[in-house]
Amino acid sequence: MTVHTTSRILEFRGGSTELMEGLCVHPHDPPKMREVMAPYMETRRKWLHRMAERGLWVAVAHGAQDEKQGLVECVPIEWAAEPVRGEGSLFVNCLWVLPRYWKSGVARALMERVLSRTTCGGITVLGYEGDRWFGYFRYMPTRFFKHFGFREVDRDGSRVLLHLDLGGAHTPSLITPSLITPRVRNVLGAEGRHVVELLYSSQCPWSGWMIDGVARNLRKSDVDLRLINTDERSVLEEYGLTRGVCVDGQPLIKRMASGNEVVRTLKRFLSQERSPMPPGQGSPDHGS
Repeated sequence: MTVHTTSRILEFRGGSTELMEGLCVHPHDPPKMREVMAPYMETRRKWLHRMAERGLWVAVAHGAQDEKQGLVECVPIEWAAEPVRGEGSLFVNCLWVLPRYWKSGVARALMERVLSRTTCGGITVLGYEGDRWFGYFRYMPTRFFKHFGFREVDRDGSRVLLHLDLGGAHTPSLITPSLITPRVRNVLGAEGRHVVELLYSSQCPWSGWMIDGVARNLRKSDVDLRLINTDERSVLEEYGLTRGVCVDGQPLIKRMASGNEVVRTLKRFLSQERSPMPPGQGSPDHGS
């Protein structure tokens, strides 16, 4: 692996968000993408200011030419953007490196920054095992964090809660429906239509790209599409998800997904629902 040496890492702890501009949405991204995501970027800026008052901080890696390479976003676990419970831990909301710097050591440098700055009893992160976000790239892979000594403490399918015990933190856990008896809420659509709930958070502007893609791909489908913002803790606990897709109260996709993927998964789910189950066979697990 070619190791890329970053010249410096700067931190955001409130104030101007200019330090992070060009990382979530890059100037070279297609104009349509930047147009769709612009309002969600503004929402994220407001969210960052609000969460900075609750202890959020972001470290941004810069290269030798002062180019931005990636970021890591951390917050006390009580204010985590993911459905987790815990005390005394720092939670890593996001570790993101621009694709051109993948496998160059930037992610390691950012994680080492977190380790060097952590003064609480542990560090927790929600990783993903085998998932490809939007169908093509890996995000927060579990194997990366295990290299630093994180161990699995809870799991929901491909979502894996990892914790590094630094002494004194309570072992965290996921807020999630049971895999054996999933919590299905009572959801009724107008005129008997299937209800598709699209979950998103102000923490990540890529939610806007998912919302736009799903809405465009479902516009000819006879479904009741509802957008659910999970910023409030009560909503997060109700769904056990920060972002993803539920159909008729059933969690179907538990991460970011493209519109095409949602339509394919929805069709497969509905066809299985219509098919008679063999005696004694329960419902399949539809979590991603």
